[in-house]
Amino acid sequence: MGKSRVPSLKTAAVPRLELTAATVSVKTTPSQWYYVSSGSNPADQASRGIRVAEVKNKLFQQWFKGPQFLWQQQSNWPLQPDDLLEISANDKELKSKKSQICAMHTNTKAENDVVNLLLHRFSSWYKLQISVAWLLRYKSYLMFNSGKHKHTTIRGPITVAELSPAVNEIVKLVQKQTFPKKMANLKKQPDIDGYISPLRKLNPMLIDGILRVGGRLANAPMNVEFIQPIILPSNHHVTELVIHHYHYKEGHVGANHVLAGIHKQFWIIRGYSTVRCVTSKCITCRRWNSQPSKQIMAPLPGARVTPGDPPFSSVGIDYFGPVLVKWRRGTTKRYGCVFTCLAISAVHIEVAHELSTDSFIQAVWRFISRRGPPTDLYSDNGTNFKGTELELKQSITRWNRERIIDSFRRRNIQWHFNPPAASHAGGVWERMIRSIRKILRSLLGNKLLDDETLLTFLAEVEKILNDRPLFKTSSDPCDARPITPNDLLLLRPNPCITANPIVKDNIHNYRQLLEKMD
Repeated sequence: MGKSRVPSLKTAAVPRLELTAATVSVKTTPSQWYYVSSGSNPADQASRGIRVAEVKNKLFQQWFKGPQFLWQQQSNWPLQPDDLLEISANDKELKSKKSQICAMHTNTKAENDVVNLLLHRFSSWYKLQISVAWLLRYKSYLMFNSGKHKHTTIRGPITVAELSPAVNEIVKLVQKQTFPKKMANLKKQPDIDGYISPLRKLNPMLIDGILRVGGRLANAPMNVEFIQPIILPSNHHVTELVIHHYHYKEGHVGANHVLAGIHKQFWIIRGYSTVRCVTSKCITCRRWNSQPSKQIMAPLPGARVTPGDPPFSSVGIDYFGPVLVKWRRGTTKRYGCVFTCLAISAVHIEVAHELSTDSFIQAVWRFISRRGPPTDLYSDNGTNFKGTELELKQSITRWNRERIIDSFRRRNIQWHFNPPAASHAGGVWERMIRSIRKILRSLLGNKLLDDETLLTFLAEVEKILNDRPLFKTSSDPCDARPITPNDLLLLRPNPCITANPIVKDNIHNYRQLLEKMD
């Protein structure tokens, strides 16, 4: 039988393809192999193809029956040629001299690949030093056994003294790969001038086979690594290991700090940009220094951007409290009902004596009587109240919503509920609740009031909130005063009264003071 396979798109030599074809055919001993000429080999028809006119030809019959000699006795088979062992000089598959040169370059490249494999095998500068130190110790051991080295090999763990030669060998490999021509020129002419950038400005010098930064302090009684640091390329794996080592050693500091530590031993070409590029990939730094992502704000609802409507046409409603007030010989609870205009952010506060459907409807009617009927009312769903507002949550969920909606519908008012568990949808009035609590805490503290005084203070809080600027105040004296909700409600400013601290036994004096100031 004959078998054929389509070779891959990658370039492969003909002998390799033939060996692959032979492997596909059989796996047996060499004595079972025989040579078949191309004219008698039916497998060639699969790879070379056959024309339609040759279908009834003998060649086509070979595809089904095979060569004719296979149907005869083995003694009648063609003899195997003896000259197959001799290769002609004109053989097309014989490598030329140019191919041999390419093979030499390939071997050189293979050596570099071995070095790169060694250097890229490690992700730590310290581990790379230890590994190379072990290789140098093993080399010393082999030289001692062969009689080329007189000193015995150190036994036990790697010592600190063995790390310095390991660093030198690593640096030599890196520099040999990166600056081969420059090092060759320096070996021939140490004082050569006109170096090509980026080494030209460093005035490099070759000391003990290592390329170092030159300078005028070569004769100074100082450490050679400090005054003449080792030159490292910017785009090499070993350079990244060195940067990571010092970055971790210095406590994940910035690029300038890391570069200052590196310059005590190494000089990296384009050092700052290289260090910054490597340290920016540090997972630890990115985790601790990353900024939280900001959520994209949704478009404002139509009620907040529709111009021309009167104030309090679209209103958000919310409750706060409870607030304890004096009642006879004890105390009782009162609740604040806040109405926020969605267009101009004006505030109106009503006091509700209890959390019931009737109390809420009456607070809304009092608001309508003073500010006019709105077209739309927005409020949180009862499930939005949390934590300390559990009482509000439990009471509001018991409201008769059908009764409230029917009562509002009679006055052409539509009541809208925010989605459950989405209190952020009412951010306009939720922010007002926070401001009200802050003002009450600063004015009252823990003092106890009666109903009348509470009404006075809530009116004062309402005035303070409506006199707040609606945009940032400018530091330029030529700019106009920022507009406030009171400017739109009263068409004039309404300055706030400075409230004195409330004393439990002096509430009536405070009332008199308010009357005098009015």
